[in-house]
Parts: sequence; structure tokens; C-alpha cells
Amino acid sequence: MKFLDLFGKTRTHPLRDVREPSRPGLSADERRATTRKIDAIESDIASEIASEIASEIAPGIEPALAAGPVALLRQRIEEATLLHASGQSAAAAALLAEATAAPVPDDAPAEQRAWLMRLELAGFAGAQARFEDIALGYARRFETSPPQWRSPQAPAGDDESSIPAVGFRGRLCASAQPALARLAQVASRHDRFSLDLAGVTEVDVGGSRLLLELLHRWRGEGRHVECIAIDSLLGLLRQQLSEGRRDRDDAAWRLLIELLAAGGRTEEHEDACLAYSLTYEVSPPAGSTPTACAPPGVGRPGYLLLPAEIRCPVDDTLERIRGAGRAADAIVLDCRRLQRIEFGAAAPMLAGIRRVAGGKPVEWCDVPCLVSTLLQLVGDDAMSIAHRKP
Repeated sequence: MKFLDLFGKTRTHPLRDVREPSRPGLSADERRATTRKIDAIESDIASEIASEIASEIAPGIEPALAAGPVALLRQRIEEATLLHASGQSAAAAALLAEATAAPVPDDAPAEQRAWLMRLELAGFAGAQARFEDIALGYARRFETSPPQWRSPQAPAGDDESSIPAVGFRGRLCASAQPALARLAQVASRHDRFSLDLAGVTEVDVGGSRLLLELLHRWRGEGRHVECIAIDSLLGLLRQQLSEGRRDRDDAAWRLLIELLAAGGRTEEHEDACLAYSLTYEVSPPAGSTPTACAPPGVGRPGYLLLPAEIRCPVDDTLERIRGAGRAADAIVLDCRRLQRIEFGAAAPMLAGIRRVAGGKPVEWCDVPCLVSTLLQLVGDDAMSIAHRKP
């Protein structure tokens, strides 16, 4: 069975969640048992396919087809994706290094994706020196800033509750400086933490300036801060602002723009930047831009932080997704830690998500290119995927 026959662009039969319809005579427990058996069969078949693919695309074997540079690059990207998914990340890195050895100007997006995959593999391996070397080549090739090194993520299986949280409660005013100083002292023990702003009851320009300065300081120190439960504070800030009214101090405007950017609210952020520019007749504040997708916050219905790896069996992961989406209108899968979905787990995972979602929209956020390419190979075009921003 050839790779291109399985996942080529001309395939006419994408993988589907094929199951027998429930028979009226079966109990709920019997139907669940049948579903588990079908998932196990699918997993075994997928694992056999993965082994066959891995043997066919081993390093050193020339492609069977005489393809042009563009077609060969795309094929190498898919092959590297499957190698990584099959646990052969070193072979995937070597294949991508060979594929990007010479520029392919006829398909710059695909070439850039291949470079990003190389950076991801170096990051997953914790090889910072190799990452920096690849980043330098990326910058030279595309004449743009390369992605920045990310510290290794928490071990697989950790959940969002392991992230320390600090919070501010009460009046965010100029007199709140001592309270913010205590908050900064507590936060100084952590390189990554959540800042809970649900308890803010009042805000003025002086308090806006103090919080804004603290956020900028943390960013300058390289700390990863997630502002959560910001809706109430956003509402308080908007009550004080009026487009066209040029206040003497623009700190409230700048805090509003900062929080909208940190929350990934792209449209609201753009509207606020435009209103600020029209009001003050200057460019909006620099420094923060909206993320491709930001997690909606700890504890909100529909949100789930995925682990670093997803392997067979996928039942436990699907149950967590079912639980997260039970009281929500949509499901958001936060993939900031996700590094690999095992090849044999990919199809059962996607089929299971469609089943447990029950028609609700599912969004994959902050997805690495290696994972998103796998999802596209074994999935369909109906998924909403926000790629990890370079």
C-alpha cells in the first residue's frame, strides 16, 4: 500500500467514522461495548498502516515517483508528518532538512511550513542550539523574524489546574499600588501563571496605568502571563471611554487594547485600535497583537487543555472532551502543549470527537504544524484549526 494512494490529493474516500446504526434491541451498555470494539479494530488497522508507511518512507529511499521540486516538497512534508506521528521524529527532522536544503520559490507557503516543522521538532526535543541554527536559516531564507524559542512544556498529562494563579480583587485605582506590589511579589516566584481579574470592582486611569506597567514589566522579564476572567474589567473600562473624547491620560485606552490583545479578541482589538487612532490621531499602542487563538479561560464550559501526547486508546481523552463540552455551545481544544498525536490514534480521535461533540463546533487552538498537517491528512475540511503563530 503506497503513501500517495492513502493520503494523496486525489483520494476519493476520506476516512470516516463508520459505525453500525444502533439497533433498538441493544441496551446502552451493549452499544457502548460495541463502539469500544469498533474503536479498537480501527486503532489496530491504523497501526498496521502506520508501520507499513514508516517502512516505505525510511530515510535513504528515493521516492518512487519522478516528481518536480514542488510536488516533492509537499510529499516530504506529508512523509515527515507521518514519521513524527509514528514516533520517528529524528528521521522526520532529517527528511525536512534535506527538503529545505535548496529554496523552492514556486511554493513559498509549503517551504515555510517545512521550516516551521523543523523548528517544532527541535523545540520538542529541547534542543535550543539546533533551534537557534534553524531559526537563523529561516530568517535568511524568508527575510523575516523567526519564531522564538519556547521553554519545554509541562509533562504529558498535566492539566490547567497545575498552572499557578494569582488574582486582584477590589478597586483598581491609583491607591491600589501596595496591593499590586504584593501581587507582583507573589507572581515573581513563577515564570508562568494566570492573572485572575474577575474580582475587580472599580477601575480608574491611575489603576489602569499601574496594571499596564506591571503587565509590561512581566513581559520584559520573559514571564508568560494569561489574563483570565477579563469580561467584567473590560466592561468597566468601556464605561469610562468615549470615542472622539481625548482624555488627558490614555492609560485606560491602552489597558483596554492590551487586554483585548491578550485575550485573542481580534475583531474587538482592531475596533479599539481604530477608535484610539481616531480619538488621538496617532497610531495605536505597539507591543501586543492578538494571538491566533487564546484559551477562553480556566473552568469555562467547552474548554480543554490537551496533553503533550495523545496515544491509543483515546477513550479517556474523549471522555474529558465530552465532559468539557456537555454544558457548552462549542468545544475549544487548547493545543499549546500538544506535540504529537500518535498515527494510530489520529483517526479514532477525530471520529470520537465528532461523536462526542454531537454537532457542536470544535476548534483546535495553537496547533503545531506537525499536528495540524496530520489532522488534515486523516480528517476533513470541516475542522476549525488555528495554527501556532510563528
